[in-house]
Parts: sequence; structure tokens; C-alpha cells
Amino acid sequence: LADPDEQLPAIPDRTPPEAAAERDARAMAVMAALAALPERQRQVVELHYFDRLKDAEISARLGGSVAAIRVLRCRALKALRHHLEPGT
Repeated sequence: LADPDEQLPAIPDRTPPEAAAERDARAMAVMAALAALPERQRQVVELHYFDRLKDAEISARLGGSVAAIRVLRCRALKALRHHLEPGT
């Protein structure tokens, strides 16, 4: 068995430079849109999509009902779509 602290060699990124630049710009736009959300909405989105928590788990962590968590996520997604759509 390998040493768990041993690092694997990096896999080279073979993405064409223009595609990588577009990907990076899109990622920065998403991060900026997330940062622009009200704190509670941002927390719900991050816990749901990044930490993969279920609504009940988010509700237990942040407080509030499961229905309130769903409403917050719905509003956050609407705001993110608006922020990220071209021309808005």
C-alpha cells in the first residue's frame, strides 16, 4: 500500500488556452455572483451544492424550517441566473 501522505503526480491540463480562459472567467463570474447573494442564501447554496447536504441537514445547521431553506435556495438560484445571464 502507498503512503497516504504521498502526493500523486499532477495530471497535465490539456485544455486549449482559450477554453481554459473561458472556463476560468465563468468560474470567476459564478464566484462573484455567489458573493453578491445575501449571506443566508449563499450559505444555503454552498451547503446544498458544495457540501451536498440535504434540506433537513441545512435546516438543522442554520436553523429555520425545511420549507424556508427551500425558499432561500429558490431565491438564490433565481438571483444567480439573473446575475449570470448575458445582457443582465
